[in-house]
Amino acid sequence: MDIHKPKPWHGLREFLKEYLIIVIGVLTALGAEQAVEAVHTAQKATEAEALVREELAVDLAFAADRARYSPCYQAHLIAAQRLLLASVKDGRVGRLPQMILGTRPFSWNQWQGAVSSGIAGHFPAERRVLYQRLYLVGAADGGESLNARQNIEIEAGARLATLILPPRPIDVGTREQLLQAARLANYEERAIEGNARHFVEVATPLHLPPAKISAQVILHTEAETKACVDAVAAVTADLPPVPAPLKSAWNR
Repeated sequence: MDIHKPKPWHGLREFLKEYLIIVIGVLTALGAEQAVEAVHTAQKATEAEALVREELAVDLAFAADRARYSPCYQAHLIAAQRLLLASVKDGRVGRLPQMILGTRPFSWNQWQGAVSSGIAGHFPAERRVLYQRLYLVGAADGGESLNARQNIEIEAGARLATLILPPRPIDVGTREQLLQAARLANYEERAIEGNARHFVEVATPLHLPPAKISAQVILHTEAETKACVDAVAAVTADLPPVPAPLKSAWNR
């Protein structure tokens, strides 16, 4: 077997030539590796952003629905207050035909995952800023989030379920507790409506894909909202009005 020994360098010039060849080779290898890594990162970012956009598209559909149907929920909560105020006259609380409140499950898992992994930093800057704004509007992990406000409203509204029972005597303490629950629920509902409308406003420039929503989920129409409000108005026409600060935006 022939073994080729490296030739000795003859002078500084030849040494620098060999050195330059080695440096260029190393830099070329590193550059190729970085290029492959950049392509891989860009692909991961594209896939992650697609999941974020799918998630936000559903949130957008739910936000639009929440804003659209909020006047119905507010009408029922105001009706509860009016019914309770009417009980002051003779100590008997009447009956509401129904008490309608609803929730929508807003989700932020994909965005939170993209942020925690750092891949969100590779999203296009303009869209990334809007995604972050949507998250802040929803404030998913805060007490003023859409989900948190809905939970507070439903908890308070659950206490009002007794108002669909037959008319009966009511004591002052119970009336005040129910009034406070109705006021709190209505306050949260108005805040939800405002957050939901702002969510829609911020999301519109993103041109999100069509929302993938289960066929079992029913979104409300403007006509359904008006029919609900009109129905509540019809059954509460003879009840005393709620003081002006507690009226809903729909009835102003």
